[in-house]
Amino acid sequence: MPEARRIFVTGARGYLGGRLVQDLAADSGFRVVGTTRKQTAPPQGWPSAADLIAWDPFALDEAAMAAALRGVDTVVHLAAPNEIESAANPVGSLESGSVASLKLLRAACAADCRRFVFLSTIHVYGNPLPERISESDAANPVHPYAIIHRAAEDFVRAAHAKGEIGGVVLRLSNGIGAPAWPDVDRWTLIGNDLCRQAVRSGRIVLRSSGLQRRDFILLRDFVQAIRLVIDAPGSALGEGLFNLGGRMPLRMLDIAEVVARRAEIMLGRSIPISRQPAAPGERWPSIDFSIDRIATLGFVPSAQSALDAEIDGTLDLCRRDHGSAKC
Repeated sequence: MPEARRIFVTGARGYLGGRLVQDLAADSGFRVVGTTRKQTAPPQGWPSAADLIAWDPFALDEAAMAAALRGVDTVVHLAAPNEIESAANPVGSLESGSVASLKLLRAACAADCRRFVFLSTIHVYGNPLPERISESDAANPVHPYAIIHRAAEDFVRAAHAKGEIGGVVLRLSNGIGAPAWPDVDRWTLIGNDLCRQAVRSGRIVLRSSGLQRRDFILLRDFVQAIRLVIDAPGSALGEGLFNLGGRMPLRMLDIAEVVARRAEIMLGRSIPISRQPAAPGERWPSIDFSIDRIATLGFVPSAQSALDAEIDGTLDLCRRDHGSAKC
C-alpha cells in the first residue's frame, strides 16, 4: 500500500479550509496537517485523522518552517486577511498576507515540497470587474485585499517559472456552501448571511436592490479543484495560473430566493424577502468568468441544482447552533 501523501493546509479552521480538511482527512491516501494562527482547541467537527497546529509564518523563522515542512508533498495556502481586515489595516495585512506567504513559499522550496497551491481572488482583475475574464487578461487590483493577493501571486508564479516548486495560483470567484463548523468567521458572506437571517429572524433583508451579479462556485467544487491541482502532473500546470469559478452567474436576489425557498421547506414557515428599490437605470451585466484552463485538468462544476444541498447544509448548521455567537 503506497504511503499517504502529507498535505499541509494553512487557514484550516476557516471557511474554505474546513471543508477541504474534512474531505482530505476522509481519504486514506492523504495525511493532513492543518494550521491556525492562534493556539486553540480544534473546533467541534474537526476530523480525528487530521492534525491541527499553531502556525504563524510571519512570526516564524524560515529555517524552522522548512524543517517542519520536510516530507510534505503539497502546501495548500489558504490563510490570508479577509477583505474587511485588508481595508481596515492594509499595512498589517500586507505583512500577514503577502510577506507571510513569501516566507512560507521560500520554506516550502527549501524543504523540497513538490507543490505549492496559493488561493487568490477574482478581484485581482479590478473593480468593477470586466464582463468577460480570462487568465490572459491583465490584472488591475485596486482594493488592498486584491493587491495583497496579487503580490503573493507573483512570488508563487516566479518560483514556478524558475522550477523551484510546482506553483499553482487559483483565482477564486465567490464560494458558497455550508461551513464545516459554526465558529467560522465568514458569516458576512452572502450565502451564509442570508441563511443566518432566515433562521434567526424568519425573514431575509437585502441591503441593496439584489440585482448585482457574481459568479459563484460551490464549496464541494472548490474541494474538487484543489484535489485536481494536487494530483495533476507538472506538465499539465502550464504557467500555473487558473481561474476557479462555477459557471454560476447569479444575482444576489437569486441567492436570496433559493435560501427562502429551502428555509420554508426546512423550517415550515414562509420567509419573506425585502430589498431596496433599484436605482434609475441600474444595470448589472452578467459575468463570463472563464474556467476553460482548469477544465483541462478535469474540473467540472456542479449543476446549479446542487446549490440546494449546500444551502440546506448551511441552514441546518444555523438551526442546530441557533443562539451561538456566530449562528
